[in-house]
Amino acid sequence: MTNPSKQHHIFQSNLLPDIQDKEEVWVVVYNPSFEGTKDDEKQVMKGVQESGKKQVRIVTENVSTTHEENELIRNVLEERYEWFKLLSPVKKNTSFCSIVYQVKDWKKQTRIIKFVTCRRRNFGEKCLQYLDELRHKSLVNIFNIEAISESMIAIEMEYAELGDILRIVKDDCLCLPEALIIELIKQVSEALLFLHEEKNLSHGDLKPNNIFIRELDLDNNHINIALGECGWKQKTSHQKSKVSDDIYAFGVTLYQLMSLDFETNISKLYSSKGIQFVKSTLISNMQKYISYKNDLVQLVLHMLSKDSDSRPSAYDIITSSALYY
Repeated sequence: MTNPSKQHHIFQSNLLPDIQDKEEVWVVVYNPSFEGTKDDEKQVMKGVQESGKKQVRIVTENVSTTHEENELIRNVLEERYEWFKLLSPVKKNTSFCSIVYQVKDWKKQTRIIKFVTCRRRNFGEKCLQYLDELRHKSLVNIFNIEAISESMIAIEMEYAELGDILRIVKDDCLCLPEALIIELIKQVSEALLFLHEEKNLSHGDLKPNNIFIRELDLDNNHINIALGECGWKQKTSHQKSKVSDDIYAFGVTLYQLMSLDFETNISKLYSSKGIQFVKSTLISNMQKYISYKNDLVQLVLHMLSKDSDSRPSAYDIITSSALYY
């Protein structure tokens, strides 16, 4: 019998304690944060088949920081910054682990520093190669990127004192006027166009609390935003579908900002109701508080198309007549 745990370091095979007496079960513990290949997967399945087991369980592990990595983080914070505060606890998934701090350097400048851990080979080196090129006026400014270890990088970014747009809209029950929605669409679309077309990247996490506000003047309909959390995790061979997912996520974000409806799951609504019912519901909700012009509402609906192939590109959005009077 082939034992994949001996052949490939990304796999372990073991019987969980609660099923040790069930010989028909083979358990494969798989951590996809290592760069496994299709050949690796074939090797595992070959081992399973040769074992004669009738059932297979696959357990996926999340990435987490080690004690040594936590010490590295602490050393960086204490040596380089006058003051620091944890903003978000450790976030884990099967590929990455991240932790975010607000810091103040010795020049009294407030920054955000994000520590990202990944077990992929040469992770730090690869990130440094393309993260440094992600410079755009509508993306969060990156001041410094450094490989802390082979599997961890530290990204020092700008701090938006006004916070994210979700805080302002949801906490204050503020429905943004049409002119600000249009300006927001332009700025976010420019950032997406830069990522999609120039960098062959997708954002992958577009939502209201990932749009940070640099400036906001409600009296003069002025807004200046920075799109955060992008680039480092989304390089993919399935770029077309990922790009379409970005557009859909942007449509959901705009729907929420225009309707103040943060509860409706549009994807689930599509699966349980007809398309015309969904469209009429979304239109009604978007125009509940402000009578946004029809072509603007239709543009958002276009982004929310159930058929991913029919959604507009970032370029289509920027050049839409709905954004111009």
